[in-house]
Amino acid sequence: MTAIGWSPPVLERHAVVNTPASGPWTASEVASLVAGGARVVVSPPVTIDVRATTEAWTVREGAAVLTPHRPPTLTVDDFDLAYGDAFGSGVGVMATVTAGSVDAFAATVSRIARLPVASVQLDFSATNADDGRSFGYQWALLEQVLRGARARLNVPLGARLPAMWDMTSIETLSLILVRVGADFVTAITDLRIGLVVEHDTEHDTEHEAGAAGRPWTARIGQLGGRAILPLALANVRMFYETLGTRIPIVGSGGVADTADAIAFLLAGAHAVESGDGDGATVAEIRDGVARWSDDVGSGVRAMVDGL
Repeated sequence: MTAIGWSPPVLERHAVVNTPASGPWTASEVASLVAGGARVVVSPPVTIDVRATTEAWTVREGAAVLTPHRPPTLTVDDFDLAYGDAFGSGVGVMATVTAGSVDAFAATVSRIARLPVASVQLDFSATNADDGRSFGYQWALLEQVLRGARARLNVPLGARLPAMWDMTSIETLSLILVRVGADFVTAITDLRIGLVVEHDTEHDTEHEAGAAGRPWTARIGQLGGRAILPLALANVRMFYETLGTRIPIVGSGGVADTADAIAFLLAGAHAVESGDGDGATVAEIRDGVARWSDDVGSGVRAMVDGL
């Protein structure tokens, strides 16, 4: 594998890193990732703008995974505590920063800048508290946040983006990323809205089957899992067609096994985010991608361009 020129520890070409956790990790869980061969670990969302999460649930419906709109976040102090051992281990820690306002993004980045993180990605799927819209679709604010972070950080800085739905949006965002000097882009985050209607079979008796029995329940949350893989691949490909190799792309969303990760790399991703789920573990996917990368060698660029 070849590195892309970042200060050590690097995010290598064809690297497979863990998806940000759905809940705060403990120091022992971070140590487990490191012991499993991780070169880069990605944090859950970190912010000074912590809002209480009243629900913690996961619904799996076929290839779809639904989770709460407000996933748990870490304070900067808790992040420092959980990742303290990793900071000195030679493993790169990528801090994922989220916030509900431009000022909160700036304040969180200022705190993160004092820690020995290897890189920072700003999670622009975050909701703007002023209007309830994702920062990922408010490009003037997105650029303002990126510029502020770029001025405060001396480590690689990336943007973690929600799904885009057309090439014009991809082109506009690509111009912004180049203009502010972003070092990488991660595409995509979970979709902001999904709904699952569940049948409560435990309580659905003939007596209760009427409307009053309410044997059906609905959950609305954010949609992830393998169901979003085609959309994630399309976003990576469109960014590659716009950016080429000027800014590395990290593919994310729906990776369940080695073949999914390779699909991201062939679509133009430089590296891939994956999480342990119903499919292979991150370590298994990492090993599988390493074998594939060694097999194809220098021919991978022609494979990407010829796709």
